[in-house]
Amino acid sequence: MNFKASLDSTAKAITVVVTSLFTGLIAYGFVTYSNSNSILYTAAFLTIVYFICWLLRPLRYSVTETDLLIERPMGNIKIKKEDIQSIEILQESNIGGTVRTFGVGGLFGYYGKYYNSTFGSMNWYVTRIDKPVLITTAKSKIVVSPDEPDRFAETLRKIN
Repeated sequence: MNFKASLDSTAKAITVVVTSLFTGLIAYGFVTYSNSNSILYTAAFLTIVYFICWLLRPLRYSVTETDLLIERPMGNIKIKKEDIQSIEILQESNIGGTVRTFGVGGLFGYYGKYYNSTFGSMNWYVTRIDKPVLITTAKSKIVVSPDEPDRFAETLRKIN
């Protein structure tokens, strides 16, 4: 069963702003510094960063009979059902004060390594801050954000 992972308004706004900023910087650089190789390096760097963020973004979550898949353009994350210890729907207030330690904070979503004083270190594959679901395994804590968190948690609990 597939679950949508649509962006919240903040992630949409950040994505539009960053896209516009990167495009504007590259265009300005080519107009202003057309005879310099540094603009080529800058344009290449910004394009690579943007493309990597695009490749790592969560697209949707799929629950099969044996696994939870976090689908991304560049490699799905697979969590075996027998590894899942608990599934908890969080409130937005539960993740307040969470700090991004290595990841993306809005461009196509919120994903990477995060830390929270209540939950400790977590791996986020989130597109909506307002619908977090915490999945605890023996090895890690994973936060996802399906558009329908209640139905997602219920479906995941059935296979677990």
